[in-house]
Amino acid sequence: MNDLLKGVYVARVTTESGTVSKKLMVRR
Repeated sequence: MNDLLKGVYVARVTTESGTVSKKLMVRR
């Protein structure tokens, strides 16, 4: 269960940071 939760958490963080980085690049 811990591995699954970690995978989901990492996936969410990666997606969120990816979206933020895209927005920052668009602003720049």
